[in-house]
Amino acid sequence: MRTQLIFAVIFLNVIFLNAQSKTLKLSLPEVIGLAQSDAPDVLIANTRLNNSYWRYQSFLADYKPQINLDATLPNLNRSISPITLPDGTDVFINRSLMSTSLDVRLQQQITATGGSIFAATGLERIDLFNKGSDNTKSYLSAPISIGFFQPLFAYNQLKWNKKIEPLRYSERTKEYAEEVEGVAFEAANLFFDVLIAQLNLEAAIQDKVNADTLFNISKGRFEVGKIAETELLQIELQSLNADAQVARAGLNVQTNTELLRNHLGIKEAVIFELETPTTIPTFMVDAEKALKFARMNRSNSVNFERRLVQAEGEVEQAKKDRFNINLFGRFGLTQTAENFGNSFSDLLDQEVVNLGIQMPL
Repeated sequence: MRTQLIFAVIFLNVIFLNAQSKTLKLSLPEVIGLAQSDAPDVLIANTRLNNSYWRYQSFLADYKPQINLDATLPNLNRSISPITLPDGTDVFINRSLMSTSLDVRLQQQITATGGSIFAATGLERIDLFNKGSDNTKSYLSAPISIGFFQPLFAYNQLKWNKKIEPLRYSERTKEYAEEVEGVAFEAANLFFDVLIAQLNLEAAIQDKVNADTLFNISKGRFEVGKIAETELLQIELQSLNADAQVARAGLNVQTNTELLRNHLGIKEAVIFELETPTTIPTFMVDAEKALKFARMNRSNSVNFERRLVQAEGEVEQAKKDRFNINLFGRFGLTQTAENFGNSFSDLLDQEVVNLGIQMPL
């Protein structure tokens, strides 16, 4: 009676699970393919790779010409401000004006030197609002100006970034390949965990059937005096142990099924019907080739090289950041007038050269 009740419970559980779950028939290659396409770990790896890609694109943009627009449209100022007169005295003047400016600059970083060159054009207009008289306006044009900025004996961030960032991106791409292969490896392990658990459950159920059959026969033999009571109790104990083994095997199937389902990113409840592989592939691995490909494809090799270059750059930065010497130069044409057209005629040249030194004492 007890055996029939146990099998009835198992049967009802199986019917309930089948009713609530769909069955997936999968082979080992299909499980690996599903893991590498939809597994949560692969989606996370894709996100990290995309972030690394756009970081690398941002790095490349630093070495391309930059066009910057700077505009003030407009700047209103109505205030009382101190003004220095030609005789050196300061007076407070009521000011009421509007200034408008537009500047366009083309700048290019120089990787070899760490400096930059630029070309710019700009126009500025000032409107004065006078009480009791006509408003006046004036223009200041700078049709063209060229210049440079060059740190002297300073740490060249551009040069070292050009060495480090390609290594960092290469390291990330290799890490991505390793993560995808790691997902495939874990999927294969979980595949066999589920398959073995299902086979163990089948074997446990068959052992239970055999144990119950033996127990029923032994009870009849005990009643006619063929076996002793101690032998009957031993056989009953084997039957009880078979019950426990079926329960453990069933729980193991459920646990491994959930692990595989989560790894594959399957949200709904499923029952896996796995296809047992019929062949075991054999690989002949040459030690020298394995070492060669490991150095070529493993992210650890690139990681070591990147950290070495990065450390060299940090040492140089520590040495050269003790003092700063910056050289700035600019040449351009400019003019000012009360109307727009005249501000571009009879242009005057302007030159600026600046050498700045900053160092601790």
